[in-house]
Amino acid sequence: MLRRLSSQQQNKDEKMPHLYIVGRGAMGRATAAFCEAHNVPHSVWKEPPAIVEPDAVAIHVGGRVSLIAVLAWCKATGTPLIFAASGLNESQPKHVSDFVLVLAPSLSLRVISCMERIGQHKTQAHMSGVRTKITVSHQLTKDTPPGLAHAIAEMLGVPTSVIEEIRSVDQQVDFGVPLEHIERHSHHVVEMHDGHRCIFQLELRVNGLGEYAEGAVAIAESIIALRTISPGIYSASWILQRAGKLSRTPETVPG
Repeated sequence: MLRRLSSQQQNKDEKMPHLYIVGRGAMGRATAAFCEAHNVPHSVWKEPPAIVEPDAVAIHVGGRVSLIAVLAWCKATGTPLIFAASGLNESQPKHVSDFVLVLAPSLSLRVISCMERIGQHKTQAHMSGVRTKITVSHQLTKDTPPGLAHAIAEMLGVPTSVIEEIRSVDQQVDFGVPLEHIERHSHHVVEMHDGHRCIFQLELRVNGLGEYAEGAVAIAESIIALRTISPGIYSASWILQRAGKLSRTPETVPG
């Protein structure tokens, strides 16, 4: 039987969420290490917990099997979930009514902030003669579709065929990836050309996983700060803005 601890059983001064980390890969390990270093209460998901900690938030950075399990658990317990694993969009629920689901194609706060700027250029992307190109580079071990690149294409209303993936080390170095981060990076360049000149260019370059782990905790903190929001699907940018961790823009709405 599931049991949720009461808020009286928690330290009254505790402001941080209890983060359930679902996924044992590099991102899961980096998030756990960040939580450990910054005294953020957390648990590494091995199986659905029987006791739900107060101010609990789950974050999924694993595979499809663990996603199915954590979705069922969040539905049963009402625990908020950050959907952060890329390449699993087809498994993403289209509607939820029992818990808060936060969509985070990127956990980097810098990237999330820049995504707002990208969305503001949707009209330009559809102007006559304008060609949009999204170039992306990840570590060669990544075997899932580039989730952030797909999210950018969706925001601009352009087909995913405009995405060009760089899949060799030599090309990645030419693209600006530092050699020391070849094995763990996420670089995106969004360009719009009208045939004569570049009318928009934005670079999103993240090396390593520390920035993502920090963002994961920030999103979880924002969810707890907004504990009165209704169950449903929200974007990470909307959650962060409502909690005061990002500046608001008119275009930002729940997911």
